[in-house]
Amino acid sequence: MSDISSLYTDLVDLSEALLVARAAESQAYKAMRDTQAGIEYQAQVTECAEIERQRAEIDRQVRELALASYAENKDKHPHQHVEVRVNVAPVYQDEAALIWALSEPGKATGQFYKPVSLDERKFEKYARAVREVAPLPFVSWREVPVVAISLDGEE
Repeated sequence: MSDISSLYTDLVDLSEALLVARAAESQAYKAMRDTQAGIEYQAQVTECAEIERQRAEIDRQVRELALASYAENKDKHPHQHVEVRVNVAPVYQDEAALIWALSEPGKATGQFYKPVSLDERKFEKYARAVREVAPLPFVSWREVPVVAISLDGEE
């Protein structure tokens, strides 16, 4: 239980730091736009780049902690500004998919293969479309959690 509360505390701290970093980044870019050309401008560009790097690092840490929290307790809302969305991705062997595509030419949306390889984008789109009604026996699905961070109305 202490691991979960520790993750939550870290997530809250980092989310607040991310909010501050985003505000600082916005202010720095605004100041850069308002500054005359020359040394001041270059200093602002350097400052903006550093603030952006810091914000990106905090953002990465928030996402990492949110995924760790989701992996541990399946909480999709570990913080008011952080949401874990769970997408699904197909898992299949290329050979089986290619054999199927060659035996089902022109099915549904057209050819799924190129002369020597499977058109993965078209095949996965088809597999996703028939997933509920006529699932392909050689395709399984895995969950892919994705973190979304929204601070002060941002999406």
